Amino acid sequence: MAGVTACHVLFFYLGKKMALTRAQIESVLLSRCKRRMELVGFNIVASGNNTDLNDPISTALQLVGITPTNIACVVDGDLATITDHSKLIDLAEIRLLENILGNFDLVTLQAASGTEHFSDGANALEKIIARKHAEIEKKYGIGAGLTVSGKRKFNFQAKAS
Repeated sequence: MAGVTACHVLFFYLGKKMALTRAQIESVLLSRCKRRMELVGFNIVASGNNTDLNDPISTALQLVGITPTNIACVVDGDLATITDHSKLIDLAEIRLLENILGNFDLVTLQAASGTEHFSDGANALEKIIARKHAEIEKKYGIGAGLTVSGKRKFNFQAKAS
């Protein structure tokens, strides 16, 4: 059983694929985006009810054809019929990155001690999102975002105060 991890056991029990929980999806999203989430003040705890991760997970479910019982509060039962976990997580990740960008309000600051270009982070994030869109289109054959006339239309979730 070399090479078998706890994750393998978790997702495959006696050869049958098990349903993911919301907390597991949150954990993966945090492993991919935690530092960027911290920059904009998003919650970085995989509790199974992280409000900053609800919109990305809900949107990803809808993109794969599943309407959650409550789009404002995805629960484990909403995830029960998912068969392509990677696709759901990749779609949730891109929506999370878009939400982070929408909440990215750091700008260039200039002081006597020098200049800090925080807007460079937003520019880099836009490039990451564009690459992720292309990757998802190539990998799954679907457009991951809302694209209109070659321009990306972002529908961000605002950070709750």
